[in-house]
Amino acid sequence: ATPTAPLLTSTANSPDARIYTLAGGCRAVLLLGPNGLADGVLGFGDASRQVRFEGLHLAVRHHVLGTWPSAAVVKSVRLERDSAGRDRIVHTVHVDDETLALTVTAWADGPALRLKVESADALTTLTLNAADQTASRVYYGHGYCIVDPQPFRAGSGGHNLSTSHVGFDFASGLSMLTASDTPVDDFNVDPTRRLYQLRTHPDATLTFVPGFSGALDC
Repeated sequence: ATPTAPLLTSTANSPDARIYTLAGGCRAVLLLGPNGLADGVLGFGDASRQVRFEGLHLAVRHHVLGTWPSAAVVKSVRLERDSAGRDRIVHTVHVDDETLALTVTAWADGPALRLKVESADALTTLTLNAADQTASRVYYGHGYCIVDPQPFRAGSGGHNLSTSHVGFDFASGLSMLTASDTPVDDFNVDPTRRLYQLRTHPDATLTFVPGFSGALDC
């Protein structure tokens, strides 16, 4: 079994975890760390084909949450339900002598998991942290497919990173589309660090669509 395998079954009764059943045969898992989703786990897949990420890369006023040293300190994390029955992870953050709330609302939408991140526009970077495996193919822009990519960065713009969604085919056999509903800053790929990051800011909703028939199907 891969290191991810227990994640989809062992978190069902954890008060710090949520499991979402997605259309198409996949599930998604959120597991909170001491700093909420900044050092938690975000996983996708089924019993045999999975990928997990080390939570979300969240920077408030250019200070990254869940790292040391950082001027943004997560004082508390609260998991609750909103009036629509969606999960809300409320991070209370102290930064620049001020306390603010960074809230992530999570819900399943057909084959997708959506994460709405809100911070009263204090969020300066939003993307995924490292994956637990590499992707043999990445897709972006005007139908570009890069096989066994080397590290690269694609800046936002109509001639290169022309979309707000990208795709990956991971080593486990799981593929995934990642999208943002706001204009993106860049697309950063570094297989040596297992980084596959579509980066945006400020507040945004991220969409993740996993699947088993390739990223273009996602």
